[in-house]
Amino acid sequence: MTRDARAPAAALVALLTACSASSVVPPATAPASPSASATASLAACPPALQLSALHVLARVAGDPDDVTVDADGVLWLSDRDGKRILQLSPQGALLHTFADPNGPEGIVLLADGTVIVAQQVTDRLDVLHPGTGAFSTWLRLGATSSPTQGVDGIALDGGSVLVPDSAHGRLLSVAVGPGDVAGAAAVLATNLGRPVAALHAPASGYLVALENQPGLALVDAGAAGETAVIHVGSLDDLVVSRGLVYATDLADQSVIAVDPASGETRTLVSGAPAPQGLTLLPDGRLLLVDSTAQEVAPLPVC
Repeated sequence: MTRDARAPAAALVALLTACSASSVVPPATAPASPSASATASLAACPPALQLSALHVLARVAGDPDDVTVDADGVLWLSDRDGKRILQLSPQGALLHTFADPNGPEGIVLLADGTVIVAQQVTDRLDVLHPGTGAFSTWLRLGATSSPTQGVDGIALDGGSVLVPDSAHGRLLSVAVGPGDVAGAAAVLATNLGRPVAALHAPASGYLVALENQPGLALVDAGAAGETAVIHVGSLDDLVVSRGLVYATDLADQSVIAVDPASGETRTLVSGAPAPQGLTLLPDGRLLLVDSTAQEVAPLPVC
């Protein structure tokens, strides 16, 4: 998200508190995951919970932001203001820390294990080489007016990476090229304001989270303009699962479920001071990162 627009993050400290035995809470037994082929309904959403009622998988000092997870449940977590990327075990223990002074935000893991990081300060996408901790440039997006206005969230979309070009109001689809180089980039939509996250919609087109109205929009590749799905103040991250959209809503300090066909919503989590990253765990649950609470917590889907 744009750092100028949110409440001040907690003071940065050098280490994860999750790496001490006292800071990692043993995970609760995960509920049985719903059938991947079933279509979810808002009527099946669990009652809304306060953030404080969620089981905390890890407490992360600094300013935790975006998150992704691999097939084994290993977490990759960005800490933009802390200038680092963290790798956590499925139980929330610290595995590795990678220094990153370029404002890391969104992270995607390619099928071959390549780690691509959205760098907000430099407004580019880099490949992280875990063996050395070094970075190489994957895609340059251009100049920005401020180090807080560059690229934010990114998402894997088959053999491409969806890139909301936040500073230039565009949505791009960038092919995964050979080696550590991006392939061709296609412009899917323009004049979006400040897009910060995007995913393929359950039916067709692309869902885009915006830091401006309407908040959540549906765009079709090559079509002019967008269609409002819901009107909200400031979304930050999106997940699509079984036909529903899940989003972190910074303005409302909540996590919401959205039926993209009707525009109806349900609140899943409230009282979250800065809900940021959101991803889907291998067992079908969501995983939420709140940067002010400095917590990483799983929650059920509808």
